[in-house]
Amino acid sequence: MSVDCQRAVWIIGAGYLGSELALQGRSLGLRVLTIDKARPADVCGDAAQEQTLRRASELLPCPGTIFCCVATHGGDARAYRSAYESVASRLVCSVRTGCRLIFCSSTGVYEGRGGAVVTEECECPGGSERHRVLLRAEQEVLRAGGTVLRLAPLYGPDRCELVRRYRSGESRLPGAEDRFLNYLHVDDAAAALLLLSEVGNGRGLYNACGESLTIRQAYAMLREELGEIPRSSVTHRATRREGTNQIVSSAKLRALGWEPRHSLRQMMTPGRMQP
Repeated sequence: MSVDCQRAVWIIGAGYLGSELALQGRSLGLRVLTIDKARPADVCGDAAQEQTLRRASELLPCPGTIFCCVATHGGDARAYRSAYESVASRLVCSVRTGCRLIFCSSTGVYEGRGGAVVTEECECPGGSERHRVLLRAEQEVLRAGGTVLRLAPLYGPDRCELVRRYRSGESRLPGAEDRFLNYLHVDDAAAALLLLSEVGNGRGLYNACGESLTIRQAYAMLREELGEIPRSSVTHRATRREGTNQIVSSAKLRALGWEPRHSLRQMMTPGRMQP
């Protein structure tokens, strides 16, 4: 593979993670092309369609890495099949020899209980159709020799559901006080993806999680950093993800040299958190 090809990357999905990945990639001197069917991007179109990839090849041929950072924002199983399974299938069929395919998935597929530590070796039950779709897409990428990065819930200065709910006075997150929450800063997620594209042994399945803390620890931190805010008495039914209780291990990724640089507490210091 030529040096030019190694420095060229496609990013499928120009949303929260994809846009940050593009920013970091360009800062490192990579030639970046973004593809998205709903947001502003270098190529506007569905990556599951051959004509979209053909147009991308005309603008930036022979990428060394293709990052798949698509998201559904809580869509149903049909949206998951369209966003993940269909795109993964198209990329596996279209990617040329020597190009590395890195697919972003979710640590939610583990569905752990009881505060268990989950690693890449743990079995995934696929309890929901959405998770089964993700797992099928993962397997297709892995069978093709690609890389899958399972991401913990992302946050950043302009997006953190935990902080938003606390500051707006909404009720506490559902679950027992000792239920574990897992978080990953979007900057650290992008850095993990770039690392996996660079290391020779970065193929296979990896987890990325910046920190794990219990609900009790999370709300104690919020009170310390943001002060006491009256809570609503309205209770919310837990989603499937909010019903999990697990500690996501990133030991395998850390062994490659990745270390998260951000924390929730750091983000809430003055000047770091937007209103």
